Amino acid sequence: MMPANGPSPKGEPKSVLLLLPRNWRSENLRHFLSDMLEQSGIRVHALDEAPGAVRTNPPKDAIDQADIVIADVTDKNPNVMYELGHAHCLGKPTIVLAESTSMDSLPSHLCGNDILTYDRGNIGSIERPLARFLQEHAERAGR
Repeated sequence: MMPANGPSPKGEPKSVLLLLPRNWRSENLRHFLSDMLEQSGIRVHALDEAPGAVRTNPPKDAIDQADIVIADVTDKNPNVMYELGHAHCLGKPTIVLAESTSMDSLPSHLCGNDILTYDRGNIGSIERPLARFLQEHAERAGR
């Protein structure tokens, strides 16, 4: 669950919301991102982390309270796309991920965004660009 007091003050991100499809293909990415971010002292949340939890508007609440949203659009999952759109409307910093083999089939509306690509066989390849994005976010937010 996200903290009730909303996003952290300016500076280092304190919480990240992962928007990943819940399927076997995303589990390695989910574990990699969670481990990497938690080792950096960032709380990681996902909308599906509390099965059976009843909340009025879980996607909206979770997105509102996150400092940064990370979404994997590889499978063009409708829920992920909707939630990513909501984050964009709120002006939330977002990191869009996609498997490199899926780039040609992504919706054209995503083409104007920076997309970090990864190879399912080498998920660790996104660690440096992801760390760089988090650092840039901290620098912009600290101004």
